[in-house]
Amino acid sequence: MRALLRVDPPGRAVLCEENGAPIRESEWRDLSWNAPLARVPRRALFPGGVVFETTEVEAVAAWEARFSRPGAWSWIARLERLGPHTLLFALLALAVVFSGARWGVPALASYLAERIPDEARRQIDVESVRGLDLLALEPSDLEGSEFARLQLLFDAAVADAGGEGSGYRLLTRGGGGLGANALALPGGSVVVTDELVRLADSDDALYGVLAHELAHVERRHGLRAMLEASFVALALVVAAGDASQVAQFALTLPTLLVTRGYSRGHEAEADADALAQLLASGRDPACLAVLFEKMSPAARPEAEDADSSALWTWLSTHPSSAERSRKLRAASSESRCHDAGDR
Repeated sequence: MRALLRVDPPGRAVLCEENGAPIRESEWRDLSWNAPLARVPRRALFPGGVVFETTEVEAVAAWEARFSRPGAWSWIARLERLGPHTLLFALLALAVVFSGARWGVPALASYLAERIPDEARRQIDVESVRGLDLLALEPSDLEGSEFARLQLLFDAAVADAGGEGSGYRLLTRGGGGLGANALALPGGSVVVTDELVRLADSDDALYGVLAHELAHVERRHGLRAMLEASFVALALVVAAGDASQVAQFALTLPTLLVTRGYSRGHEAEADADALAQLLASGRDPACLAVLFEKMSPAARPEAEDADSSALWTWLSTHPSSAERSRKLRAASSESRCHDAGDR
């Protein structure tokens, strides 16, 4: 049968016969409408099972805009009304934004990193070391002989890399919350923790770590990562507008996930440089593989929670220890080092 629908403020829907006699009444919010797709007729289900259908989709859309809260389908309807040319333009704009974040930002960061003066890089080191000492690191307790051994290896790695006279500096600290670790700072400072020195079984392993960190400095990975993260964070803040405190984590996580791709690329470059330097200096890459395996989550008692370990491995900026070890062992003709499980 033919029927009419009217909506009285503040949102009372009345289904009437053609002569105006009411058939059904309901609050607008209690009606169940089909999705607003193109010119498809709109159907409303009233309580009690009565169905009303109309081709006046614009009128229904106007009522929805006035009396309904935005639903899951509203954004699809808006996209459809934009038309194919506008949608194509929107897709192209998204592609440009993605390309800029994925390739443009790293390229610009690399360009700027090469032009930051040495004095500015050294100042970054000073502030970075101060911050690390306050937040994570502790005073070193290496014996004099342990430090002397490490310094000799550091000097050899610098010389083999052609970096003599470039202001490289070795610093040692207790790892604190960082444990066995090494950090390269933009101005040429390399921080090595006591725990890493004592975990390494051989000079070749320590030499490989130092060569890896020197590659980070030489390629200005630290500066590039800082610039990349700054660009991405700025773009996210601009896009989010006046972000509330609740949204701070939502802004931080995308920054981590996007810049993670850049950091993994940096790590792969430093790994390749360290491997080449180990081979050129006649040292055994398998020794570095053993150290990586000892530092892996599976080799640490505190990593017994498999789910936590997997999450950390996924978020880590470094390639997996297994992946790195395979490449190092493949380049080793005859290993002089014991496997991590042989000790």
